[in-house]
Amino acid sequence: MISPSMLFSLIFNVLFTTAMQTYAFLMVQKQAWYSSIDIYSACYPGNKSLNENLTHMLIHERTKVNYESFESTTLWLITCLHLVIFAFVFSKGKPFRKPLYTNYLFVVVLIIETAFTIFFIFADFPSIYLNLELVCTPMSWRIHMLILLVVCLVVTFVVEEFILDNRALWLAIKTCLKIKPGSKYKKFHTILEEDKDWPPIGRTINGNSLIDGDATIYINEAYEQDSALSTEEGCENGQQNGRN
Repeated sequence: MISPSMLFSLIFNVLFTTAMQTYAFLMVQKQAWYSSIDIYSACYPGNKSLNENLTHMLIHERTKVNYESFESTTLWLITCLHLVIFAFVFSKGKPFRKPLYTNYLFVVVLIIETAFTIFFIFADFPSIYLNLELVCTPMSWRIHMLILLVVCLVVTFVVEEFILDNRALWLAIKTCLKIKPGSKYKKFHTILEEDKDWPPIGRTINGNSLIDGDATIYINEAYEQDSALSTEEGCENGQQNGRN
């Protein structure tokens, strides 16, 4: 859980998500149709009086609190599909679990969520705007949001699959930096890989001597004699049982 690949994955995705949403928040404010007081400015461009009247009616004649804005609409739509991307990218398969496509129910849920979110991005129905507290945006901005999400999917998948989960790359980095393994298991594994005489036959090796670098080897004669005697006794008992 605290391996470098896991920590770097968490840090990368937090920073990348923050950067992407900050970009969308600032970029929507630079659009020619953007207005902080007229949320219908992109619906009926050029008709300022109609836009102002509709905005006034929406804000002052509705009973619930209104949060409609171009920033909230953009961030909500992007975040919805971004969560689906995370669910896809972070669904690890090997070596501990089966591949993602074997979980049919989960795949169907991801497809349905993606379809609904894309529908909300490109839908142009007043009822959807009212119920979801969204505002309409030009088609060019909706395509811009979709391209941004595709870039997010590609970058996140490539980084996770080919960099953070690339065991060969991490081993090469450790070799270049001459980082020695910290756990006893990894120390034993490294020593055994380099030992051509492993496994030892007819001899016993002290485990602590391997870790400390002392290659002292000794033979446990009592154990060998006991095992030999037990083997002979077992053979004799077997022969007697066979005769009986």
